[in-house]
Amino acid sequence: MNACPCCAHTAAQALPEDTTPGIAPRAFQRCDRCGHVWSLAAAPSGAYYQSLVGRNATDSATLQAKLDGRIASLRSVLRDGLRILEVGCAEGALGQRIKQEFQVHYVGLEPSKDADTARQVLDRVHASHDELLAADPGAQFDLILSFHVLEHIPDVAAELAAWGRLCTPATQLLLEVPHEAGHPLLALDRNAEHVHQFSTASMATLLRRHGFTVQQLSTGHFESAVYPDSLRLAARPSLGAAQRQAALLARLEGLFPDGFAIYGIGGDFHNYLLPLLPRLAPGRLRALHDSNAERFGQCLPALPALPITAFANSGLPVLIASARFASAIRQQLGAAGMPASLLFDLSDVLGPLPAAAAA
Repeated sequence: MNACPCCAHTAAQALPEDTTPGIAPRAFQRCDRCGHVWSLAAAPSGAYYQSLVGRNATDSATLQAKLDGRIASLRSVLRDGLRILEVGCAEGALGQRIKQEFQVHYVGLEPSKDADTARQVLDRVHASHDELLAADPGAQFDLILSFHVLEHIPDVAAELAAWGRLCTPATQLLLEVPHEAGHPLLALDRNAEHVHQFSTASMATLLRRHGFTVQQLSTGHFESAVYPDSLRLAARPSLGAAQRQAALLARLEGLFPDGFAIYGIGGDFHNYLLPLLPRLAPGRLRALHDSNAERFGQCLPALPALPITAFANSGLPVLIASARFASAIRQQLGAAGMPASLLFDLSDVLGPLPAAAAA
């Protein structure tokens, strides 16, 4: 029995084969843990995909409806200057639409003969990851797109590893696959090209196992009349603990390049700021304030906690280290003579994250 391609669980159930006359039998398995379904039949060869043409051939209304939905999902992240990779760009219709509105560098991957058409509207088109890296060994992208590609690829782990090599820590990923069979009234997707039938759990698990953090996930996205129910995810590369701490530290130092003070040395201070303080540039943190007299004189770290009145005229910006009492503290500090322009909240350090593509 094969391990699940998404979660690596080894317990799966064999699904009954369809015995309908005229339908070629295919064996499927469903993972008992994440619900992923995959075919045990041999996948189409690379030569098969290289021979295809007209992968997006459909009536113009259907194509525009599909492209409109995808553009809408990307609207929050599209901007001039982006480096975009579309895995499985077909004739380049999506990239052409995006390039009509934004000044971007758009690269496509397409193994079929449609690559010839895509080269007329995109900046570059390659047949494979290997060809892309041979042409540009250091290639990295701000946005990676993949619509209805991953269900065709037997080794999804290798494919995600290839995407990971093309990412920066800030890269956005937007991908779409059929949700399970792709139609709510079908139990199985019998498209001979499709190796995988993803559930929401199996897709999220697959991405997490291979270094991506899912930001948004939704179903019900239109691909075609036979695939009206698609699963769309926005994700980004996962950060390790050291990378996360470094990113928070960079935010803190970027927010206060000339020094600052902290008001409040309670729970939020200990949870979110104290771990960063030993790594701050020397002299960046100038003072600690608190209204609780029991905390006066504490050294956290090597600075005495003093009432705000002792520093009311220092001109230093003050970071309010309390999410719960931020509003009340702002009023208190304002009454003590601190201008609102010098007051900052934890949210200025902790969030928000850069916008994800709307799933």
